[in-house]
Amino acid sequence: AESETIGVADLQIPLAADAMLRLSPVRATARKATVVSAADVMAGKVDAAILARSVVMLGGSAPELGGLRPTSFDPVTPSVLIHADAVLQLMRGYVPRAAPFAYLVQLGGLTLAAMLALWAAFWLRPLAAAATLAALTAVAWLGAILLAAKPQVLVDPLLPTIVAFSVFA
Repeated sequence: AESETIGVADLQIPLAADAMLRLSPVRATARKATVVSAADVMAGKVDAAILARSVVMLGGSAPELGGLRPTSFDPVTPSVLIHADAVLQLMRGYVPRAAPFAYLVQLGGLTLAAMLALWAAFWLRPLAAAATLAALTAVAWLGAILLAAKPQVLVDPLLPTIVAFSVFA
């Protein structure tokens, strides 16, 4: 089967097997997209040369337009800004995707989390067991964050954390 890709012109980026484009969370203060008012463009207040060498996306931010979406940092982000973030992310070549081995890592993580929780519950005092479990899950989360940083590999540490604390409880 051919690999699913998304691309524009010479830029071709492979997607995950499910063809999902996962967006990296972006704070509004970190956004690099330039926003200009349509009224300013129509009134000639925006330099046309800037628009000529830019990717231009049109959209509205009025609630009546229905284009406001929740994001990880803001409950009301205009859809056009989410699209702009996606384009910028693609232009940088950053497309986070689950690693081929992610399922095995998560399955192993679930098993290991349950076994460590049982071991801590039976062999350590309650406070020491809880602290040990918290430290181990912090290491798992740190590992997932480090994996996602450079090689763009996603491993979800949430389910093993929930299993560990559920088994421990």
